[in-house]
Amino acid sequence: ENEEVINVRPVVRFDPRGGFLVADAQESQFRRYGASGDLLAVFGRRGGGPGEFRSPAAVVRLRDGTLVGFDEDGRYAQFDSAGGSVLRAGRVPVPSISSVEVVDDTTLLSVVGLGTGPRLHTWIPFSDRVERSFFTPPFRRISASVHAAVGAGGIAATFLISDTIYIFGTDGEERMKVPFRTERYRPYADPSSWPPPP
Repeated sequence: ENEEVINVRPVVRFDPRGGFLVADAQESQFRRYGASGDLLAVFGRRGGGPGEFRSPAAVVRLRDGTLVGFDEDGRYAQFDSAGGSVLRAGRVPVPSISSVEVVDDTTLLSVVGLGTGPRLHTWIPFSDRVERSFFTPPFRRISASVHAAVGAGGIAATFLISDTIYIFGTDGEERMKVPFRTERYRPYADPSSWPPPP
């Protein structure tokens, strides 16, 4: 970053082909870095057209090698493997996006970080079809952040004010809840009246 940048919000993930992929909401662009940190490509720019973004939230590499960048408002663009040309653009059929994970060759997981209702949505890339919507956090009135990761064992999700890791199959069925305990954690009690007491 240059000396004029005051704050940044990069979202970084490992590139399955080596190096790192970065979604930079501050600069409305995506970047691909090599394993040693050398900048390899910059793609996307500020705007509202195909391949343009207002607030990038995530970038993933699909198994075919292409890159897909996602805006918080649900717009996406698929770029060629070098990250230069826009191959297609569209909109994810769910509300605001906080992150996206690759489930398998035909399915992506969209994570809705804030809001009410289901926060995890599996969908067929480049379609308007949501396969499943699941994981409605256990608190009625709080719109706190949700995070998820996909692994060989399924999907793990956390909710900012819960002391539990929720494990789902890729079919969206809850498999287990794994509580984690720490003496520094104070559980939040969903109040019966609103607003809650101080």
